[in-house]
Amino acid sequence: MRSLAFFCLSYAVVMASQWLMLSSSHAQSPADPRALVERTVTEVLALAASDPGVAKGDLAGLTHLVEARIVPHFDFATMTRLAVGRHWRAASAGQRNALVAQFQRLLVRTYTRAYARSRNVRARVSPLQLERGATEATVKTVLMLPGEAPDVTVDYDMHWVEGRWKVYNVTVEGVSLVTTYRGEFAEQIREAGVDGFLRRLEEKNRSP
Repeated sequence: MRSLAFFCLSYAVVMASQWLMLSSSHAQSPADPRALVERTVTEVLALAASDPGVAKGDLAGLTHLVEARIVPHFDFATMTRLAVGRHWRAASAGQRNALVAQFQRLLVRTYTRAYARSRNVRARVSPLQLERGATEATVKTVLMLPGEAPDVTVDYDMHWVEGRWKVYNVTVEGVSLVTTYRGEFAEQIREAGVDGFLRRLEEKNRSP
């Protein structure tokens, strides 16, 4: 069950990454985050299905694609702060920078591998009531997986920062990506401290 939940989380973040990747080709993102998702998700799913690199599972090429086109559209600083939790306050500026860098690398590796498994997926975006001037939004979608697999509900928590909408959390079937990592990270930081935890992250990110 834990591995299935983790795969779903990874897969959902990939779906967020896909439509954000396409959005980078536009000069400006719409003020309505739902419109952004609705406009791009169908095009990106078609791109993922037809891209020869994705079809071949080229991890090196996919990693470069993620780093170049997706990373700028995620608020990794906020994601890391939320995932580290109360230990963030005790971390030095240098440790915080290192935590963000290593967490970003961890997620990039996760996105890339899940992206390589993306096939024949459709998505439905739910209506969104967004007040004028709102800077926070949750875009709710449903992933319709191929075959007999049940639909998966996915919520993208976004905020308006640096003149654009950025994702800072993903929730799949009620399970939050940030919360999932927070429990894992808290245990490791209690055992090894922030520096020890950073070494573990670095080792994990260097592993094949």
